[in-house]
Amino acid sequence: MRRTLRPRRKCHLEPTRLVAKLKTRSNKIKLLLKRFMAPNPNTAILRTLRKRSGLSQEEVAHILGSCSESAVSRHERSNSLPNLLTALGYEAIFKVSISELFPGLYQTIQKGIEERIAAMEEELYQSTAKSRSAVPIAIRLEFFGERRNGDSNYSAP
Repeated sequence: MRRTLRPRRKCHLEPTRLVAKLKTRSNKIKLLLKRFMAPNPNTAILRTLRKRSGLSQEEVAHILGSCSESAVSRHERSNSLPNLLTALGYEAIFKVSISELFPGLYQTIQKGIEERIAAMEEELYQSTAKSRSAVPIAIRLEFFGERRNGDSNYSAP
């Protein structure tokens, strides 16, 4: 049994109107997904700390001195990441480390770093360095080994 192909329907919308309609439909889908998806528990940490302290978003922004009330809201909802100064400010206000305030971000960064270190270590093991370049390679490999075993003596002075 052979199927006959129907001719394609031509779109009755102009290209600009078609693009606008597709964007609208895409935004509606995103809104529905946000509404029915379970909230990420990592995103509520900053908001929970602020609420426990009794501070408003406006007051936190004022204490930080470098961002607005809407920026604090975006950081709480994980819609944007704070810059380093603002993240350190959150740490100073709530006495909680940055890695605890933004655990998902920290874990993502940590995973990427571990992968790159493993690749670099493998590359260093494969290298056949001689004379001058052998010592720096040995130092790097020693650092990676100590870091992996947790015996690192590399701390802030």
